[in-house]
Amino acid sequence: MKYYFAYGTNMSMEDMAIRCPTAIPAGWARLPGWRLIINTDGWPTIIPHPQATLYGGLWKLSADDEAALDHYEDVAGGLYSKQQMSVSTRDNQCLTARVYVAANSTEGTRAEKNVIKNILNGVEQFGLPDNYKNYLKNHFDEGEL
Repeated sequence: MKYYFAYGTNMSMEDMAIRCPTAIPAGWARLPGWRLIINTDGWPTIIPHPQATLYGGLWKLSADDEAALDHYEDVAGGLYSKQQMSVSTRDNQCLTARVYVAANSTEGTRAEKNVIKNILNGVEQFGLPDNYKNYLKNHFDEGEL
């Protein structure tokens, strides 16, 4: 199994149960030097930011789950690319994980309300730190991040 770091709607356990039925949640992790944005297409992605730390859910994926996620994120069509990044777990273990990054990294202002709802749901489900949860909640405003 391979590790996958989810920072957006794929933190939602309900959504991942549909997309990747054998994926196993493995706690939360952080990715220093990156931050979450909503791009101009309305999708969550990440961009480098030296003062930021991105938090997300860590999943263990089977080969079938990874193929399903590649399809969902439209890697073949170029919507997202899959990258290998070093993440730190809650107990400071360093792991290499797959991270999907949108080709469009131009920051927008609006996301669908269900996108925001699923991100915040995943934040709760993975038990991300309160300061990160509060940061996200303070930046959400009627579909904006």
